[in-house]
Formats: sequence, C-alpha cells, structure tokens
Amino acid sequence: MLRADFPEMLFAHLGTNVANAPRYETGEEDMIGRDLDFDLHNAIQELIAEGVLEENASAHRVARLVIHDGFDSLTPAQQALYDAVVTSALRKRAGESEGKRLGVAASY
Repeated sequence: MLRADFPEMLFAHLGTNVANAPRYETGEEDMIGRDLDFDLHNAIQELIAEGVLEENASAHRVARLVIHDGFDSLTPAQQALYDAVVTSALRKRAGESEGKRLGVAASY
C-alpha cells in the first residue's frame, strides 16, 4: 500500500511541487500526458549504466528536470551544471559513437 504522502515524495524527488502538477478532473496527477523527452531519458540512463553519470547526483537530478520540463525551466546555476556535466558527457559519447561508425564504414 502506498503512503498517503507518496505524491509529495515523488514530486519532491523529481524536483517539482505537487501543487503545481497538472490534474485530471478526478484529481490524479497527469503523468501520461506530459511531454517527456524519452530520447534524452534513454541517453541519460545509458550514461548512468556506463558509469559516466552518477545516479541521483546533482547532475542527474538536473537532467531529470530537463527531461520533464525542458532546459529553459532550469535556473542559471542548474543550466551551468547541466552544460558542464551532462551536455559534455553527451557530446563526448556522440563523438565516440560517430568515430566508431566512421571506423566501421571506412573498413568496408
């Protein structure tokens, strides 16, 4: 059974306020209708699996905010952290992937 304060705990974990969450007429939080960036979510999960990004660290929490609310929702300090850690890791990973792809293409 879920605790009565589960929605507040969940939204606190996501860095948002449950009072500001969209609601259906039934009063349930609208999690399905949100415009989430699933590609970014998957890329972040891969960075965590590779050990490049630490799960639940500050950069990961900021990345989750971007996934849910977009980059423009971040404070300037959060944007700087996201750019320094997450964007840097994503660019490095993309460069490595591109290099591997070109290496495979060149070997044919």
